[in-house]
Amino acid sequence: MMQRLSVRGWEIDHDRVATWEAYQRSGPTGPEKCGCLYCRNFVAARAVAYPPALRELSVKLGLESPRESETWEYGPEPGQDRLYGGFFHIIGSLVKAAESTDGEPFLFSPRKNLLPAGFPRDPILQVEFHFRVPWVLQEAPTDVATT
Repeated sequence: MMQRLSVRGWEIDHDRVATWEAYQRSGPTGPEKCGCLYCRNFVAARAVAYPPALRELSVKLGLESPRESETWEYGPEPGQDRLYGGFFHIIGSLVKAAESTDGEPFLFSPRKNLLPAGFPRDPILQVEFHFRVPWVLQEAPTDVATT
């Protein structure tokens, strides 16, 4: 059943239960499915990396924790952090877009990139994000010189 949610200037309709059920049917997605060094780091750091606002949003949308359809790593940030981007999907539709997304860790999009197998084609929203993720693996990133 669709419910209306207003968050950070966005207004969406979403079906929490249908989203949860779609992920149950989907199996592994995104970084778990890939398994490359950068995806393994994202998975290992996920519990501490997600900004609180995005973690709280994912619970409201029917996800116990985010289930990314895709993640990517942009490169190093100051310190041990890496900048990552990615997205996950929910069953829902956009009612009103935020006027500005500057400085926000996420946005909603009607895109359906790499939609997991357990999802219908419509109605779908893609929740796109970017944020800093600490490097937590023992293995060093491949773009860092080791001595």
